[in-house]
Amino acid sequence: MAMDNIELLTNPSFITVGAGRGVNIGLTSLSILEDLSAECMILGPVEDRISALCTALVKQRSFYPLYPPSANVPIDTHGLHRLEFPAEQDLDIMVVPSRLKNFAKKVHRNVVCVNPGSICKYDRSGTYAEILVDPSSSSDRVRRVSVVHV
Repeated sequence: MAMDNIELLTNPSFITVGAGRGVNIGLTSLSILEDLSAECMILGPVEDRISALCTALVKQRSFYPLYPPSANVPIDTHGLHRLEFPAEQDLDIMVVPSRLKNFAKKVHRNVVCVNPGSICKYDRSGTYAEILVDPSSSSDRVRRVSVVHV
């Protein structure tokens, strides 16, 4: 059985989909949003706390900008640099799974932040994200994000 369309990735991963500039996607399995929400203080009025947290990740160019890391997160502090976004690459999509309510939101610099949820949730089925992109578009390269219930 050939599996030419399956790619195994590290955690976190940064991939480009499509030819040319392509669509740049950052993925992680770390549940940073919960830790960031517990530790982060946002000054001033905020309409949407989740968008503000995602914006903080994009601005800090890291999937885990907290130091020291939460005690329940298995991170080798000597490898924190691996959680930083590549300097030469701007993200179009950032996938950050969490136990928080699933979402897809456009945040800082038009990065689409996606929490696909979890495919399995203890005693019931969960959710995943379907993402439709157009790498050839110069402006709106992420066409649609749908969080689908299994």
